[in-house]
Amino acid sequence: MGFIDFKAFNLALLAKQGCRLLQNTNSLFHHVFQAKYFAGRSFLEAQLSKRPSFAWRSIMASKSVVEDGIRWSIGNGDKVRMWNDKWIPNPETYKITTPINPLMSNEKVSALIDKERAVWKSVLVNSIFLPHEASAILAIPLSSTLPEDRRVWSRTTNGVFTIFEASRHYLVEFQSHCNSPQTHQPHAPNSWRPPPPGWYKTNVDGAVFKERGQCGIGVLIRNDKGQIMGALSETLPYPLGALETEAKAAKIGIIFSWELGLREIILKGDS
Repeated sequence: MGFIDFKAFNLALLAKQGCRLLQNTNSLFHHVFQAKYFAGRSFLEAQLSKRPSFAWRSIMASKSVVEDGIRWSIGNGDKVRMWNDKWIPNPETYKITTPINPLMSNEKVSALIDKERAVWKSVLVNSIFLPHEASAILAIPLSSTLPEDRRVWSRTTNGVFTIFEASRHYLVEFQSHCNSPQTHQPHAPNSWRPPPPGWYKTNVDGAVFKERGQCGIGVLIRNDKGQIMGALSETLPYPLGALETEAKAAKIGIIFSWELGLREIILKGDS
């Protein structure tokens, strides 16, 4: 996997954790990070903070990916801001482009729904929005039970986040801004061996970029079934030797594993 491909995969993997923080608000994972970094707010309103952990800094690096790809699926409309949130089925922005009605600037989408009959207030919708947006809104199906609104991933047909789709989208966006072709490295043979049951293997690697006076580290953590538990990559803005870079990668790998709550780990370098 080339450097750019790994970065795309890493961001997508971290974005999945960001989506978990948005969608699984009753999980222990959410409660731990919310209490420390965004109490009383959502992940999309979170800030990096003054002394972030490796785990939090890595997840926050993917925030823009989450913001770009997440949208609302309308249930009862109580959580969704009519003019500011992404909810209308318009793949360009998923946001309303009709000029804001001053009398409804702070309204939620629920104001457009007749909750007794679980249907859109078609007369109101047609009076507020431009014709093409009114038609798009009225075409959004409503459940008779009017469940809570939920956040979904806009880049898949079923609304479920996938690492493949997120990394593919990131690569397309990245390459569209590049003026020169990327150099791809051949894939190395997969010689990964799983750790014992109940343990985790933390693979670390380091690279020295002499021409830029920088070095980089990568960490990939998997359980005994080969499932990825966490990953990060980081560029360090100062030169180190090969051994020092590997040592730095090992240190960050141990800290990152610990911050994810993993205690039974096997640390493995590339040699």
